[in-house]
Amino acid sequence: NAAQTLGVPSTWLADIMAVETGGTFSASVDNGKGYVGLIQCGDACRADLKLSYAELVKMTPEQQLTRVVVPHIQNQMKYANSSIKGIEWLQAAIWGGHGLVADLDKRGAAAVNDPANNDGNITFANYMKRVGSHAGRRYDSMEARAERVTAPIHNRVRASCSMCSALT
Repeated sequence: NAAQTLGVPSTWLADIMAVETGGTFSASVDNGKGYVGLIQCGDACRADLKLSYAELVKMTPEQQLTRVVVPHIQNQMKYANSSIKGIEWLQAAIWGGHGLVADLDKRGAAAVNDPANNDGNITFANYMKRVGSHAGRRYDSMEARAERVTAPIHNRVRASCSMCSALT
């Protein structure tokens, strides 16, 4: 199956496709801006895969998984000379392409949180927060880990805190 081919959990793909299709999982859903299908494949995606809009909308979801989703992700990883290291890379390949994948490799969480990484409607960080929400899942992304690391536990030494005790 597609997830096995990519070496990722099937829930990752399902959760991303839920966001991309507005929860419909329709292979023919169009966002009104020329992006269509399970991963909202636009002009560049279709050109890369040598598919027309008409061909894409006629495909079943199963056909799109094997002829669009998997090859698109594999191509973006190849173009970025990268691999899927976590759900962020899968999301980046679908949402932002190889440029965002390369940015993740270079800058990590800074790339996730960079407001310049947006599609004109939503930032990559906000997109990532949507993934899994339809099923009540929240992924432990780089952004979430960075937020936890920078968040103060408390602002003064507390005798009851094992971390404070270990540091004093």
